[in-house]
Amino acid sequence: MGAVRASQRALISKIISMSNSEQKKENHVSFVICDFVCLPEEITKQIGIEPTNTWLKDEVRVVGKGKVRIRQNTWNLKSELPLTDSVEKHLLHLLDKLAPHKKIINELGKKYYVEFSCGLYFYEVNPGIHLDNKVIKRIAELNVKLDLDMYCLGEN
Repeated sequence: MGAVRASQRALISKIISMSNSEQKKENHVSFVICDFVCLPEEITKQIGIEPTNTWLKDEVRVVGKGKVRIRQNTWNLKSELPLTDSVEKHLLHLLDKLAPHKKIINELGKKYYVEFSCGLYFYEVNPGIHLDNKVIKRIAELNVKLDLDMYCLGEN
């Protein structure tokens, strides 16, 4: 009887620690346009939405302790949802924001590299990703690629 209780306690402890580790994740999701030759302001004017940030080709940026030379012009719109929200929620948020501009985004997707960039950072548990078929259809209708990058950062 005592052994059963000990194993149950161990299982409960494991489940509790899994729940805590599942909370230790971040989903960074952005709508990105890059590899265009005009200034980012021109993309902003075409779409009618202010980007979160932009980068110019050959610009030097400080990243961490080093410097990076930007390889291409980039226009970036980040999801403002909490980083703990699911990738699907972030995508839906951005899709809703972009929906009124569907026609121009579709055209931009024919001329430039356009994607939803999803960076998933997790520590202990490999997270699953669920995307409803309606979300996938909306992404395809925009003529936009979907990039999913997963990074396991370990327990610490």
